[in-house]
This record gives sequence, C-alpha cells and structure tokens, in this order.
Amino acid sequence: MEEKLKGIFIKVLGSYDSTKKQSEYERWDSFAHMELVSEVESVFNVSLTVDQVVSIESAQDILKILQSKNG
Repeated sequence: MEEKLKGIFIKVLGSYDSTKKQSEYERWDSFAHMELVSEVESVFNVSLTVDQVVSIESAQDILKILQSKNG
C-alpha cells in the first residue's frame, strides 16, 4: 500500500516523505491536494468523504484512511 502511495506522491508532488506535512511540500497546494485525492481514489478504488479529504495533511494521514477502509 505504501509503495503505491509513494508512486502517487512522486507523480503529483515530485517527492515522497511519509513524515512530511503538507506545508513542507513546496508543490502541495489546493490543486495538488485534489490531484492527490483523485489519484488515491483511482489507484486504491476507494471514495473519500469530504471530512477525510479535508483532514489530509500528510502521507501518513492517507495511509490511516486507507487502512481504515480496508479493515
């Protein structure tokens, strides 16, 4: 799961660091945020709620959401 997420981050933001927050990525603006969400939903075949989308501030946040959806 983390390898797929890493690929998404590299595609959208140009780099991946599971400990970095949104504010630490130069390219992570609102457009990139929606692109990340769209890629995550497509690659992992999930739908994120508005609350989940808004709560994402790091790769770890996305991993936690995906783990909760996969039980």
